[in-house]
Amino acid sequence: MLFILGTMTFVVGTAIVVASGRYPSRKTRLESWGGGCVVGGIALIGLAFPMI
Repeated sequence: MLFILGTMTFVVGTAIVVASGRYPSRKTRLESWGGGCVVGGIALIGLAFPMI
């Protein structure tokens, strides 16, 4: 369950960072949120790895 959640969070975070280029007025905030999601997704994947 954590592995799936981590993977989804990683993918959503990556999509947010990529989409930040389309919205220059919100670029800083989107990059911050997307980066947090990417790091959080990697952390969840790392947490779930010993359970596999």
